[in-house]
Parts: sequence; C-alpha cells; structure tokens
Amino acid sequence: MSGIGIDVTLEVSGLERFGVVLEEAPISLKIMMRQALMTWTEDTRDQAASNAPSKTGALAGSLTGVVDEAGNGFQVTISSQLPYAQAQEGGADIPPHAILPVNAKALAWEALSGAAVKAGAKIGDKVFFAAVMHPGAIIQPKQFIANAMSARTAILEQVLTDLMVRSIGEGR
Repeated sequence: MSGIGIDVTLEVSGLERFGVVLEEAPISLKIMMRQALMTWTEDTRDQAASNAPSKTGALAGSLTGVVDEAGNGFQVTISSQLPYAQAQEGGADIPPHAILPVNAKALAWEALSGAAVKAGAKIGDKVFFAAVMHPGAIIQPKQFIANAMSARTAILEQVLTDLMVRSIGEGR
C-alpha cells in the first residue's frame, strides 16, 4: 500500500506438519485450500465490517479481502484504502492543527452553537471562517480487522486441517 489506508495480513503457513510442500501439492488441494481461504476471508471481512466504527458506513464498505500464495503457504489480507482506516484500526494521536479551506476562500456552515453563536450569529445563520483550530484528539485503536481475524482463526485452522487430512487420506 502507498501510505494511505491499512493492510492487516495473516500468514497461513505450517503445512510442513502434514508433510506437504505447497508447490508440490496436488492442484485439487491448492484449489480447495484457496476456495476455503477465499470464503473465510469474505466472512472475516464481513465480520470486520460489522465491527467497524460507523457514522456513514464508508469504512465498512471500503474493506476488501485478498488471498495470495506466499512461499509454502498463503497470505490473507483485509484492507481499506481510506486515509483514516489506519487511525481507526490502530489508533492515532492527532495534534492540534489549523483547518483551512481547500476548495473555497472560506469555511462555511450553519451556526448551531459554539463560538459563532457567542459572537452574535443566530442559530441557523450561515457563518464563514478563514480558518478554525482543531483541538487535537487521541483516537483509541478499534482493531476491528485484527479482532475479526483473531476471532475466526480457529475456524480457519480447522477447515484447513480437515482439507489436509482428507487430501492425505485420498492420496493413499
């Protein structure tokens, strides 16, 4: 990933305990394992999405899952390209900073309370500012992706073990 968003990756390895080297495994076993991993990844992504912090649903809707071969195993990655995904997953300490207009000469919104009302604006008036100060924030880690992966790891281990045992049994 190129500096935005987040990737949470799970390495699926240890196939050696079954006497199997993935490169030498029958194609049918690779296909079954990849399909099992894809199903697990979709279900895990869905669980992560249901646990994601949500105001608009954009973060939950941005989650994607990918399964790749990696060495003598597989790599499962659940990720989001949203710039604030990392802060939500792993936490962040955002220092105080100025918020400046980007696409206009001023920031504008409807006065509901706060400094604009204290300065004489009526609730509902449109107010304009050249800049405002963000007070900073500490965002606690939500770990919605990591927790979903962790909660579902035992399921994945059982599915892959069953596939391996079945494959070894059929190979004799």
